[in-house]
Amino acid sequence: HFFSRNFRAVAAAHPECLSKLTDSAFLSELGRGLMARASSAHSIAKRKEQLVMFFRTEYLRSGMLLLDGAPLEVVQRQYTEFSDLFFTTLYRLSRRETRKISDKKVDTRDKAAIFTTGGRGREEAFDDDIDMVVLSEGLTEDQLERLRQILGRMNSQIVKLGIFPQYRMADHFGEFVTPLDMAADHLLSSSPNLFLDMTEFLELRMVEGSS
Repeated sequence: HFFSRNFRAVAAAHPECLSKLTDSAFLSELGRGLMARASSAHSIAKRKEQLVMFFRTEYLRSGMLLLDGAPLEVVQRQYTEFSDLFFTTLYRLSRRETRKISDKKVDTRDKAAIFTTGGRGREEAFDDDIDMVVLSEGLTEDQLERLRQILGRMNSQIVKLGIFPQYRMADHFGEFVTPLDMAADHLLSSSPNLFLDMTEFLELRMVEGSS
């Protein structure tokens, strides 16, 4: 279902690809063009639109590679590379967008880090959800609110792709953003099913932030 959704979206926007579905080089070139427009379009809304289409095109290309008999590890590596680029670019566009609509100058850099985990942390392809962990240290209330706004804008674009963000730490703390000291205390606790949280932290893959 997810594959067919992306296929239909790409075919509607770029019908020329219908005769070249098995031409990985063609689809890769199409994806590069979309990413270039995602970096240079006049408005942030247009950049995000091109970025979403980039993800769909690369998803289609990866799926066709797999159907054409490419080794799974090759497909997973390429999937991880383009999805890393997608999530990092989406974060930066969302951050820029929140700055433009706010009258406050608030910077969250070096104060927070956004990670994916689970299947993406293991470099597995084609998940229809995404596990995310957001860690912070020393955020002011204004910085925390700005980070929430960035995450909200990221989530809205991710959901458009039919991917559903999951924030496991939010189940424990009631907040998308988890202070680093609280996460550390939790991992040293005797909380039920702690091994699930420990596994997620072992599989963290940074999207953006200070290491």
